[in-house]
Parts: sequence; C-alpha cells; structure tokens
Amino acid sequence: MRSTGRAFVVLFSLMIITAACAPSAGVPRTSDASSQPQAAPRSPARTLVIAMHVEPTTLAPRPITTSGATPDSPPLLFSSWLVVADGHNVARPQLAEKLPELNTDDWQVFPDGTMRTTYHLRAGLTWQDGAPLTASDVVFGYKVFTWADLGVPRETPISLVQDVAAPDDRTVVINWKQPYGDAGALATGRYGGIPPMPRHLLETKFQAGDAQAFANDPYWTNEFVGSGPYKLDRWEPGAFILASAWDGFVEGKPKIEQLKIVTIADASTASASLRAGEINVAAQEAIGFAEGAFLKKSWESTGAGKVLLTPNKSRFLQVQFKPDYNTQRALLDLRVRRAILQATDREALSGAILDGEPAVAHALTGPSEEYFADLDRVVTKYPYNLQEAERLLTDAGFTKRTDGFAPGYFVDASGQRLSFELRAFAADPGPTEAAILASQWKNFGIDAPIYVIPAAQSQSLEQVSAYPGVRIEQTGLNGTTPIGKLQSQFVATAENRWSGVNRGGWVNADFDRLANVYVAALDRAQRNQAAVQAFKVASDELGDIPLYYLSLASAYTSDLEGMVGGYNGDTAWDNVFQWRWVR
Repeated sequence: MRSTGRAFVVLFSLMIITAACAPSAGVPRTSDASSQPQAAPRSPARTLVIAMHVEPTTLAPRPITTSGATPDSPPLLFSSWLVVADGHNVARPQLAEKLPELNTDDWQVFPDGTMRTTYHLRAGLTWQDGAPLTASDVVFGYKVFTWADLGVPRETPISLVQDVAAPDDRTVVINWKQPYGDAGALATGRYGGIPPMPRHLLETKFQAGDAQAFANDPYWTNEFVGSGPYKLDRWEPGAFILASAWDGFVEGKPKIEQLKIVTIADASTASASLRAGEINVAAQEAIGFAEGAFLKKSWESTGAGKVLLTPNKSRFLQVQFKPDYNTQRALLDLRVRRAILQATDREALSGAILDGEPAVAHALTGPSEEYFADLDRVVTKYPYNLQEAERLLTDAGFTKRTDGFAPGYFVDASGQRLSFELRAFAADPGPTEAAILASQWKNFGIDAPIYVIPAAQSQSLEQVSAYPGVRIEQTGLNGTTPIGKLQSQFVATAENRWSGVNRGGWVNADFDRLANVYVAALDRAQRNQAAVQAFKVASDELGDIPLYYLSLASAYTSDLEGMVGGYNGDTAWDNVFQWRWVR
C-alpha cells in the first residue's frame, strides 16, 4: 500500500477548495426618481457556460427511466432535497429545518426492527412556478421513483423505505423496513434519494397509469419545473440548455444570473475550449484525469484557471457472471480470475493513467473510509506475478503453447484459446485503460479483444449490463455505494429492466449477509467491522477485479469563485448558488 498512500497524499494535496464570498450591497431605492441622477444602463448579465461529457436525458433530480451509465445533469442545479451533502460528504438540511437525531421523536427505532424518521420542512417553500412545495410532494416523489412500471433502480436508501407519509404540509414521516445507519442524513442520490416532485403538475398523469406516456412527458425535459437554484429557460436538444437564477431558492438566489450547459464529448476539445475562454467550467467528466493533469501543469500555473483533482473513484473489472450472457465460462473459475489479476501490472496501469503516480486498489472502497486501515490489514492482495498467474491457469486446465512464437498463448483441453471481450466506455480513461490491459494480457498469453461502448449507447443500461466477458467499471468510495455494486439484490437483469448496479451478477450469500449488517447497523463500530469482513469476502472470491483509485477532474476559469471538488463526483454542486464572478 506504500504507492497507494503516496498517490493519495499527492492527489488530496491537489484538491482546491474555495469559499464563496458574500454578495455586494444593492443600490438603495428612492420614491422620488426625478430628483436622483439616472443610473447608467446595466450591462447584460454574464452567462456561466458549463461543459458536460454527455447531454442530460432529463433535468429531474433522478433519472425517470433506466437510462444512464453516464452523467445526467447535476441534480442540485435544478432541484432541491430534504438533505444535501457537501464536497466532503457531510450532510446538511436543505428543505428540512434540521437533521433527525437517533433516539429522539424524530428518529425512532421500534422493537420489531423497523424505524421511523421525521423531517420538518422550512416554512414558505414553493416550486419555480409559484405553487407551494409541501410534504405531500415528497410523498409523491417516493411514489414516482418506486413505480415498478418505470423500472427505476432502487438503491439504498429508497429500497429500505416501507412508505412515506405527510401528516401535515410541513411534516414528512419516513417509515423504514429495517434499521438504516444513515437514515438521519437522507442526502441526495442518483437512484437512492427521495426528492420532492411537483404533485400539482404530475399527479393526474401519474394516476393515468401509463408508464411510457409518463416517462415521455415533456415535463422531464423542455417543460421541467423544479425547486433548485436554477430555472430552465430553454433547451435545444443536441445544442445547449439555458437557465436563469431563481430568486425563490430555499438557500438564497444564486449570485450568477444566467447559466448555459453544453455537451462536449471529446476531452481535448473541452480542454481547448476552457483555455480559449469559450466555456467557464469543465465538469461531469468533460475532461478526464489526463487532461486535468495537463491543464494543472500548463494552464493553472498561468493564473488563467483552477483544476480540481478529487480522488473519489475506484476503477475495477466487472466480470459477467450471468450465464445467459457470459460467452467465456472460464471467467467463472476463481483460479482464472486470480490469474487475470496477477497477470495485470496495476502499478504500470495506474501510473500511466495518473501521470506517474500509481494508486493500486485491493478493494472497491477507499482510504477515505474510517475502517479502511483495518480492511487493508486483512484484504486478500494479488501482487503482479506472471509465474503464479501461469500456475493458476495450469491448475484450471489450460496449457500454454508457443508454436515457435513468443510469448505464446493459453488453450483449454479442446485447444480453444483463452479469450474474452474487454469493454470500456468511450469517456477517458476507458479506451486507454483497455489498450494497456489488453496489451499486458496478450504479452502473457490471453486474448482480450476490445469493444469501446460509443457515447451514444452508454445511456443504455442493457448495453452495459449484458456484456459477454469483462467490462471496466468505476464506483464511488464512500458509504453504501461500493457495497451495492456486489449485492445480489441489485443484480441487473432483463426482468428488472437492467435497473441494478450489480451489472456483473456476482452473488455470494456471505457477502450479502455482511452487507446487510453494514447497511442496518446503528452502531458505527459494528458497521465498520461488517464492511471489513464483506470486502474481505469479495477479495477472496474476486466478485470484482480491483484495479486502482482514480481522481475525477474538473476545471474552471479564474474569473469564477466558489467551485469545489467532491467525493460524490468531480464537482460538489451543493454550493452552486454561492458561485460568483470575481472580475
């Protein structure tokens, strides 16, 4: 772990956290305008231009269908939540007045193992069209995002909720099926959160019962009405999204009046646009680590802008365990998976991606978790060792042939070469990773033809769940996110419209049991111990093949202030209303 620790120290040192400043005072009004000098005409408001790698499918706080292995619009731009998390993953109340506290009236645990948490909404909340935002809108949001016909993924915590009630307009009561340790910090989540939805606009359409018509309603795109800091003005598909600051936002009107979202699929193009001043922010994977590191050296030093490199992702190989889709049964043999890992030079791989700073990972979770030191002492590690990899394949029934050519290749008893497809997303660093891995394995004797998933297809979860061999995947490092990638309840199948995050389909009863303890434990020590044991099982059985830790990169021009890196993405959007121009 020496190289991992060194890389994380370097990467954390690169994180740039800037605080937003207070707004300037306004000009006082007077009732006698004729006696006062006329103010000079105001110049047009500057527009903040944000580049994303992929165009959003919706502006909603959560995807309405099973779309998207790639970024949607930042949900905190257009929506508000009961609770939000900042760049350090610390929760704060947003629509709610305060966070529930365990063993109070706001967080009760019952003898049968169920729970209840209560949130009290702030007074005077509204939607962007002026309609009141009430507790019933949170209840309606829960109904929408648990509608089975939509097939929306149900990750933790929404999967643990029994029901949501609104005894009055400002009280939200969440009844839980079981204990959940993070119930007091019910923050945003791509698939797990419970956002309010505008009942006055959508309830009649929802009650009609036509899921397809509901999902295709223009509300989700060019007629979106939210409750976040920015309000949709115009959406030109394939071109741009325009939005303006909403003065009714619960945490205060944004300091920047106008916002524009554009899509730039190529990282080098996004980088060039940033340097040319054509965009102000490159986020949501618009640039990868390579471009981010390049910008930090060649651009940030000039004072033209800032680069955020936030170590918050674990890259890994997700093996296809579902028999209906796996075309190389050898991958189901643990010895073969171990051989693949030990034939992978992860220091060279991560060093090539991370500008010479290797950060080898031995588990999906990472050093930011408080239990990580304990896990690192017990997790099964597989060092780069070609001799051991060859021995494992020999034990699994493979023979290495050379046919007079080095380095040779492995075949099974029937003479079939050991080969499996390697898939990667088009977004950086996927293609580079795939090329390095395929080259390493070929030099060892394993064929791995590469298939790069086009950006246009990466929004299809069937595309990223029904692959035949191995796919490069990533996960966040904190909380239930990495655990969920391996839980059997989240296996993605055709029956659930590919709506699970366990897209490889690995199933292990011991891991599930420990994962359930981790999720449910209210005692932090018990929770940490369960996480350590669960990831130890995953490392023993290689339900995933861990590779390295990656920093997501984002960048912004120096005339902008307040942008912060985050553990849940390359940018912490929770404070976007505080961003401001400094010149």
